[in-house]
Amino acid sequence: MALPIHLKSDKGESIVFEDVSWKFYEAFNDDLIDTPSRISYDGRTLEIPMTLSIEHEKFKAFLASIVDRAAEAFNVQMVCGGSATLKSSRAGKGLEADECFWIEHAAAVQTVDRLDLEIHPAPDLVIEVDVTHSTVDRESIYASIGVPEMWHFDVATRLTGWVLSGGTWQRAEFSRAFPALRVSDLNVFIDRFGRGENATTVRRELRMWLESL
Repeated sequence: MALPIHLKSDKGESIVFEDVSWKFYEAFNDDLIDTPSRISYDGRTLEIPMTLSIEHEKFKAFLASIVDRAAEAFNVQMVCGGSATLKSSRAGKGLEADECFWIEHAAAVQTVDRLDLEIHPAPDLVIEVDVTHSTVDRESIYASIGVPEMWHFDVATRLTGWVLSGGTWQRAEFSRAFPALRVSDLNVFIDRFGRGENATTVRRELRMWLESL
């Protein structure tokens, strides 16, 4: 294993280890099991963010609130896993999601305290907020562990929907978890939040719009 590399930009800092074994990743992850850290491991490279921008955290929380209100509006059961560690020894990869949700498989994890993807289903939907631009390809890790849908956000492309097909991500107009919802339509509300409008007002009007679908 090579010496760690310290990466720094105006968006944040991270430590990167190259040529890391699964055993090293698991040991490192176990040390931080109750401390959200957005660690990513792609089977070779381990990345540990040292800082997360408030921009990242604000959009992460707002996007999670969209999923929560969609579940309420469409009256579907949903379990929020937050930034739970998603790792698979079969895939030899793992990461901490920005946000993850079980919808179709909510009942299967409703009472789970320690997630094990060798036993439990992968989340039905993950949110990836790409503000800091990770060294590790987090999207490919989600694909490797079998997550079927991803909502990806960055300030350039805004929110886009993706579904897993044949092991690769394909753009999707409508959400797999919420079939009545066109993902790009959510950008109207995300833009308002990003401009600094009252978040409570935006969420309330989002809920009303969702209920009209």
